[in-house]
Amino acid sequence: MAPSRLQGNTDAGLFTKAWERLAARGTSFNYIEEIHRVLKPGGKVYLQFPNFLSEKVFRWFVDYAKKGSRHVSRVRGYTVPEVEKIMNAVGFTNLEIRIEGDEAENIVAVGTKV
Repeated sequence: MAPSRLQGNTDAGLFTKAWERLAARGTSFNYIEEIHRVLKPGGKVYLQFPNFLSEKVFRWFVDYAKKGSRHVSRVRGYTVPEVEKIMNAVGFTNLEIRIEGDEAENIVAVGTKV
């Protein structure tokens, strides 16, 4: 990516309820890589992903699939190993990954840029 005035100037990033809207894992990876790029060393990120293994998110997926929707990506879920692999590959450290929500529908990942 082209250098920008934001590179390394941001203290923190908070992104919730965004990743299920991105159809491809590659797109998510690119966005998370961009977040990493603009964070200052020591900067923190808080990301929330839909947990595909929760019954709630899986029901959303099945509902869209059965309707023949072209927008199955709207309920694109992730698993903890996927989130951990993406976060590590981008370069985040001190990862804290946990499951949250009344029906365990969210994967929360908190990481630090070194």
